[in-house]
Order: sequence, then C-alpha cells, then structure tokens
Amino acid sequence: MKILHSVMVIGVAMISTSALAMEASAPTKPGDQAEAWLNVQASGALASSNPQAAKTIQRDKAAERLMKTYDFPIKESYYGDNFTPGQ
Repeated sequence: MKILHSVMVIGVAMISTSALAMEASAPTKPGDQAEAWLNVQASGALASSNPQAAKTIQRDKAAERLMKTYDFPIKESYYGDNFTPGQ
C-alpha cells in the first residue's frame, strides 16, 4: 500500500511538472498556437503510421458533392441581406 501511495505521489508530481513546463512555453501572442498546429500538420510530425486511402466510392461521392455546389448561382451582392436562417 505504501508503494502504491509513493507511485501515485511521484505520478502527480510528474504531471504537475509537465503542466508547468507547458504553461511556461505557452504562446504569448494571438495566433501562435494556430501557427504551431499548422506547422505540425505541414511537417507531418504527427502523421499516422497507418495511412488510409479513400475508397473509389468515397472519392466519387465527394466529387459529386463538390459538383452539386455549382448548381446554385452566387449572388452579385449580399448588401441588404439580413442573414436570418430559413430565407
């Protein structure tokens, strides 16, 4: 029981230490965190080691949804619209 208590105390200490380290290195300007996430995505540092390709049917459905967006004309101007839902 005493060993379990010691392990728990050490675990809590390690977690709080890592939390303090994260706070110390926290972004200071707006947008820093977003920039960091974009850099992680671009570098592929956290990419899956198990790449998953889309199936043909999934690609076809996605292309179909994209093409459907061209069925509706884009207004010349949104000036004066009240942007309420359902209109």
